[in-house]
Amino acid sequence: MAALSLLLRPAALLLLPLLAGCAGSAPPADRPFAETAAETVAARAPAPHAAAVLAGLRSELGPSCFATGAAIHLGQGRFLTAAHLLDGSQGMMRRCPGLDTSLGKPARLNFQGRDQLARLIRLGRADLRFGLGTYYVGGRDLALLQLDTPPRGAAALPLCAAGPRPGERVLVLTPYREQLAEISGLMREDNPLHGGYAEMTLRLEAGESGGAVLDAGASCLVGLVSHRQEGPPGERTRIVPAPVLEAFLLGQ
Repeated sequence: MAALSLLLRPAALLLLPLLAGCAGSAPPADRPFAETAAETVAARAPAPHAAAVLAGLRSELGPSCFATGAAIHLGQGRFLTAAHLLDGSQGMMRRCPGLDTSLGKPARLNFQGRDQLARLIRLGRADLRFGLGTYYVGGRDLALLQLDTPPRGAAALPLCAAGPRPGERVLVLTPYREQLAEISGLMREDNPLHGGYAEMTLRLEAGESGGAVLDAGASCLVGLVSHRQEGPPGERTRIVPAPVLEAFLLGQ
C-alpha cells in the first residue's frame, strides 16, 4: 500500500521528512484550457521552463503549519496542483496545532513574480487511514484553482492525449529542478477504490508536490507529481497520469 510522504512546515522548520514533488522553468503560448478532450501536441514542441508554467504554492493549515508545493498553469488563470497541499489531510495525520480543516480556503500562488490568492474550484477526495497514510479516491490527489485576475499572455501546459507508459522519457519540472527522467512502471493500489499511479525512480523532495511531468518529446503534460513512496524495492516518486487529470478536470 502506498502512503503519502508530504511536506508540512511548522513556522520556518520542516516538520516531516517527507514528500514527493518536482521542479522547473519558460514555455509555449497561453492557450485556453479545453473543456472537452485532451489536446495532442506536435512532437518536438519546444520544452517549457518551470518559471513560465509553474506557480509556487503556499497553503496555511494552521497558525504554525503550512504546506508548500507547485501548481501548473493550464491557461485562463487555472492551476492544477496536489490535493494534499490544500485539504488539511496531512495536518490531521501529523496533529498540526490549531489545524483549520475547513475546505474551500484560498491558496496563495506566486506566478511569474506576482503573489495572488487563488480560489479552490475542485478537490479530490482524501481517504485517511491512520497509521497507514493518506489515499485518494481514484488516485485523484488533485485540486483545481482559479485566479480571479488571469495572467495576460502567460504560457500554459496542454494535457497529453495518452500516457504515461513504462520506458517513456519525461521532463520533470518543479520549483527546484528541471530534470530528465523515465517512467519506470505503473501501479495499482491494493484497494481498487484508491486507483493507481505512474512511477519514476527519481527521488523528489519536500516542496515538489504539484510539479509537472512532461512528455520529453511533445512537451505536453503527462502527469502531476503526487507523492514519494518509500520501502522495497526502493524509493519511487508517484505521479497522477494524464487520463486521470483529464477526467478530474472534466468533472467525470
